[in-house]
Amino acid sequence: MPPKSNSECKVVAQWMPVEEEKLVKFLHSHCAEATDGTGNFKPQTYNHLPAANAAYRMPGTPVKTPLQCKNKWRAVGHTFFAQYFQRYCTSGKHWDNDNSAVIVGTDAGQVWDEYTKTHKSLHPYRNWGWLLFDMISEIMPSGVASSHHAFDASAPSMST
Repeated sequence: MPPKSNSECKVVAQWMPVEEEKLVKFLHSHCAEATDGTGNFKPQTYNHLPAANAAYRMPGTPVKTPLQCKNKWRAVGHTFFAQYFQRYCTSGKHWDNDNSAVIVGTDAGQVWDEYTKTHKSLHPYRNWGWLLFDMISEIMPSGVASSHHAFDASAPSMST
């Protein structure tokens, strides 16, 4: 197989928090366009995202492509599901938007550090919440708890 040329290099999009927030808000306002109730959107929805987010991009960076927006949404979804299971399906662990992971003491810190070795998307949220969680949970409501036969009376309804 011939080596890739420099012209085939993929550009990795850099996202500012405000861009991520606007992406989620845009998709939240278009959640009726989700194709199957799991947060997957039609290609046309992703095609509208670059223009909607253009005003919030980092200075000097190109406008995001629809594919970059779709990939960012997938990454946000992975973070959401990791946090969902941390909140509602993992015994002995806690996390919420107000108190984050409530890491107090070295033992709790070691448990968190070990846990985030395999759940890397949670690592940044050790000491603060993720304000997009509730909005994303409204976009992806189907089957989260029932697919893993998890029950938590304090968990939001995730009906299928």
